[in-house]
Amino acid sequence: NFRLLIVEAFLDARQPHYLGTREFLDLPRFGLVFNDGGPGVCISRAALLALREVLAVAPRLIKGEEVDFQSCSFAVGHREDLMLGTCLRQAGILPSTVTTDPSGREWFSIRPLRGIPEHRPAASLLLQGQSNEAAEPLHSW
Repeated sequence: NFRLLIVEAFLDARQPHYLGTREFLDLPRFGLVFNDGGPGVCISRAALLALREVLAVAPRLIKGEEVDFQSCSFAVGHREDLMLGTCLRQAGILPSTVTTDPSGREWFSIRPLRGIPEHRPAASLLLQGQSNEAAEPLHSW
């Protein structure tokens, strides 16, 4: 399925891509949409090269120092997917919308199959160019 998605979307590894299941839960707190690390992320070669430049100058925070997720840093903790999103944003790379259908549902998800039709971000959290027209689930699993 993933290879098919890449082919059908005409994605090129020479362009920066950051694919995965987008998470909106921390948007109000940190102002950041990121890809959830649970199901995994896919980062293109170009995105990795840009990320390398950001990581080369990222500070190392000492244990106990507060992480604000506004700038890339090496820090102790369990929010590595959020920090990866922070570092990629600093490199100018945002989570791709390719893995989201027109109703705002993710193609790859950590949610149970029965919960997928209802999983969509609130209309106010969708990124520019996306819609959330379907108010009701399309299927009842």
